[in-house]
Amino acid sequence: MIEITGSRAAIRTLWLFCAFWMLPGCLGHSVNRKQSRVQYEDDVRVLYAAQAVQKPVVLVQQVIFAQGDETFEFTAMIEVGGESFSMAGLSPLGNRLFLLTADGQTIQYESQMLFELPFPPRFLVRDFLLMFGEERFLTRVLGSARCRFSDSMREFGAASDIIVTPNTRGETLIGKMNLENRRLGYSLEVTTVQADAVDAGAAQ
Repeated sequence: MIEITGSRAAIRTLWLFCAFWMLPGCLGHSVNRKQSRVQYEDDVRVLYAAQAVQKPVVLVQQVIFAQGDETFEFTAMIEVGGESFSMAGLSPLGNRLFLLTADGQTIQYESQMLFELPFPPRFLVRDFLLMFGEERFLTRVLGSARCRFSDSMREFGAASDIIVTPNTRGETLIGKMNLENRRLGYSLEVTTVQADAVDAGAAQ
């Protein structure tokens, strides 16, 4: 059973802010938005399904991306469940950075930053699923040769190209997790500070 904590009122307030994102020229200034829509890679497409996450959930996470001497920090507000995935990214000062939505076939990415993300946006979907997806589902779609699970970590790839620590086995979403991509040379530190279950019937 996943442990869900946090205030529903606080989550709703955060998502009202995300809706405010969609209004052009809000906060007293206009912005130039960059948009892109890309097809899923095979590994993302097969992972992205209702079975990957036990229950629809809304999360607030602090994310730190590191590659060599470069770091990128943002707050992620995520809603995931069924065949939908949405992530809004905010800077540490609360500035709007990007909005990413996925529907099981494509990823739509909208940026208000003056610079590019230091990684392809689709990595955010894939790495989230590797960190928080159910073990039995990941094993089924990736094969037992490409994923291994222990009490302390998750390993993916024939040569353990991606390592996730610790392995909470879905018992809780609150806390810190780390993902290391050895092949591409980057790491993610993800701290989930709020998690709230979503009523699937209400979401429909």
